[in-house]
Amino acid sequence: KKMETSYKVFTHLLDAQNRIWGQRDSIPVGGTYPTTGWLPGEVIVDEYEIPVRPDAPGGDYQLEVGMYNEGTMERLPAFDEEGARMADDRILLERIRVRR
Repeated sequence: KKMETSYKVFTHLLDAQNRIWGQRDSIPVGGTYPTTGWLPGEVIVDEYEIPVRPDAPGGDYQLEVGMYNEGTMERLPAFDEEGARMADDRILLERIRVRR
């Protein structure tokens, strides 16, 4: 359905203790296409480069993404394929390795 709220996307690079070692938050599509302009059923391609903190140790990290209301900091609910609400309203993506 039509979105009444302009949500920001958060992208985080997390270590095993869920500490953030890199992040990028933005209105979708580089700040050019807020969710209030999305059409029902529309698919949006939204790419992010996540800067890694210079003091991040080498090792394996997890990528997480989600959306939030910048005014309230409340996250948009996230659900899995079966319709169950996901913990912390985030989607965990692939693991990556940072080499130093």
